[in-house]
Amino acid sequence: MDLYKLLFSTNVMLVEGISEELLIKSYLREYSNYLNNIEVLSFHKGYNKIIDLWMKINSHGKRKIAVVRDYDNQPNAKEQTESRSIPGKVFVGTTEGYTLEDDIVNGNIDLLRSYFIDHLNWDIELSATASEIANVWKSKKGETMAMIACEFGTEQFHNFSLPNHINNAIKFLKGEPI
Repeated sequence: MDLYKLLFSTNVMLVEGISEELLIKSYLREYSNYLNNIEVLSFHKGYNKIIDLWMKINSHGKRKIAVVRDYDNQPNAKEQTESRSIPGKVFVGTTEGYTLEDDIVNGNIDLLRSYFIDHLNWDIELSATASEIANVWKSKKGETMAMIACEFGTEQFHNFSLPNHINNAIKFLKGEPI
């Protein structure tokens, strides 16, 4: 079924894993009426081959694909995947930091610091840096993202900001300027 969605959906977003999928689907559910128009699918690797296959089938239609990937300190992989970007057809967004958690914390440090201390009882200092918080999060990856995803739409997460690469992917699929 995912293969069918990948190749034939109007707007497809490929993500690295469950954390990205939870984040994006929950965010779209709460803050956008575009969820039914964007298929979010998890693929951990193989983006270049997937984009190439997708283009063979969809090069002449109106369908779009966005890839949301981690940098992982792999500049060559980043360059190879981003070179497949095609305006209006293929968008590739890569984290600025090592992983998704780094980018989320950097954009939401005060909100997350208090949330992790007050609601998840993390043993971190009020002065913890973004890097320190992200490193703790990486050891509790899926569980933490599930908790955050449940908080969307609440006052606690009213000012939450998506990382730039995800925000730009959503804008691309919606046809908005990036």
